[in-house]
Amino acid sequence: DHRVRLAVASFDPNAIVSWTSDRDGPLGEGPEIPVWNLTPGRHRIEARTATAFELPVSFKVRVTSKRRRKDAP
Repeated sequence: DHRVRLAVASFDPNAIVSWTSDRDGPLGEGPEIPVWNLTPGRHRIEARTATAFELPVSFKVRVTSKRRRKDAP
């Protein structure tokens, strides 16, 4: 079980943040989400938000998920 916590800050506390992976699709919504068990490989994770007062904003990061060997601690 590999857990990653994704978080982003917005000037608008009511902003809805959507998280997606280019490999696994939608990951969830919210300013902070836990993500676990990503498909092994490279992911481009995007956070996207749009508010009534701001233009749509998004950013992307790359994450590599590796499956742990069964005999590893």
